[in-house]
Amino acid sequence: MTRFQNKWRHACCTLLAACCFTHATWAQSTTHSTFPAEAQTLAPEALKERLAGKRFTAQYANGMVATLSYGADQSLQLSTSTGLSAQGTWRVEGSQICMQFTAVVPSGCGETEATVTHLYLRRYTNQEVVQLNALAAGEQAANNVRQGLHHVFHAVPTDRAGVTMNIALLEPSQPARKVLLVVAGTDGSEGRIMIQGPIAAISGRLQYLAPHADLFDQAGIVLVATGCPTDQWARYGQCDDDYRSSQQYADDISRVMDFLRAQYGWQDFYVFGHSSGGISSRWLSLKLPTQLKGAVNSSVMNGTAGNLARSMLRFDISALTIPVLNIAHEDDACPSTPYYTVKRYAKDNLVTVRGGGQSGPVCGGANHHSFEGRQRGVSRAIVRWMTTGAVQALVDRDE
Repeated sequence: MTRFQNKWRHACCTLLAACCFTHATWAQSTTHSTFPAEAQTLAPEALKERLAGKRFTAQYANGMVATLSYGADQSLQLSTSTGLSAQGTWRVEGSQICMQFTAVVPSGCGETEATVTHLYLRRYTNQEVVQLNALAAGEQAANNVRQGLHHVFHAVPTDRAGVTMNIALLEPSQPARKVLLVVAGTDGSEGRIMIQGPIAAISGRLQYLAPHADLFDQAGIVLVATGCPTDQWARYGQCDDDYRSSQQYADDISRVMDFLRAQYGWQDFYVFGHSSGGISSRWLSLKLPTQLKGAVNSSVMNGTAGNLARSMLRFDISALTIPVLNIAHEDDACPSTPYYTVKRYAKDNLVTVRGGGQSGPVCGGANHHSFEGRQRGVSRAIVRWMTTGAVQALVDRDE
């Protein structure tokens, strides 16, 4: 095996171990997930019946779409929106589904529970509980990150020697003009967003937008994941308010926009910030009013987590001169992103999200904070605003 093949094999194994064995509309990885209160354990024969000859699909909080096919002969096939696939076998042991893959994908057994309509699986890689969504016979699995949307990585030089602003994007399948520069949220008080390769475009750095990239692509909008420059990667706590509120950050993002104009000819730039990413979307909106056409603030922090978002406590929203769309769930339980604060300053530029799921951490990649069960509906509202300027006041469904 060549050195390149070894490197690719390792990358595939790492990716799949982190992402592939469950079909999540639920939370990002956590060791504290629980099954829904109404779910119950199935007898082994009943569990086999729910699986045999069936296909299940779902999307991860990190943006990956996956499909698992459980053959009646206990064959198993995995495919993902990244183009990766693996084959193996499955079996039931008590209330567990055990999966044995023949390739680099890790094997193991996960506990299950079920409701009348859904099956839930506890991942054996990280104990996260996820929902499996059954496909009807003949129904094609949704693959919203379509084959035409290739993930591409660029290391854009800055004005500091050896320092780059790394980006990962989904190349559009048709001519595009608008670009949405996405700044993802981070865990807890961590400020760093490190983009190290093209897989970042579908592994969380586009937040909940990646699974719905088809909506943006159809509207001529390109999704670009942005992060921290490489000189802000050194230690935990870097790339916080000191950097994000600086002129240096505005200059670094300007270089990214200049690069995309020169490389692809894209002209109209918007910025999107989710949770702690909202620190970036607001400071960039203030500092780059002539370069940005608008900003989308999604569940943004108005309270602090450690040192992170301290600059938001006195940030003057009224000073922003570019169009701004605010999105917030009316029942967001994350302490640093309360709905009432956003409602007070957003006025008519507010998309209120209602309903959906509540799994995982309240400030995590699912739950009300990240619009679990409403992410496609929210994505549609963003596309509508970017293309028509219309604000959809309420998102209470996913379509």
